Order: sequence, then structure tokens, then C-alpha cells
Amino acid sequence: MSLIISHSVQDLIEKIKTGHYEFPSDPWDTISKQAKNLVKHCLSINPKTRYCPSEALMHPWITNVLKLIINPSHLL
Repeated sequence: MSLIISHSVQDLIEKIKTGHYEFPSDPWDTISKQAKNLVKHCLSINPKTRYCPSEALMHPWITNVLKLIINPSHLL
């Protein structure tokens, strides 16, 4: 799964550092908006808006998955 299209490791690093990344259709068109939102927050170049680990763990995408693991009856 590639978040960032790049031809070299150095180019990949620069794109991450500058926030110039995209979600290519394959495979990202099957990924939920909430999951993409979590990734965007984790890759934010602004330290004030970038998630720290504890914030990432509180993201709705994570907490919803944990709810399903703890109580699978929510699937019904």
C-alpha cells in the first residue's frame, strides 16, 4: 500500500517532510474517510495539529475498531 507516489527514498522523505502526499486510488479508494483522516493527522507538518501517539489512539477510527473487538455484538 503506497500513500505517497515516489521514485526514490529521498524524494519520499521530502514529500513527507513538506506535506505533499496524496492518496492514490489504488488501494486508497477502499480505505474509509476516517482512516485517511487519521493518517493525515499523523503526517501533519504542523506540530500543533499533528497527532501524538495518545491522540492517535483516541481517534474515532481507532476507538470504533476497539469497540468492535471488545464487543463484537455491535456487528449485528
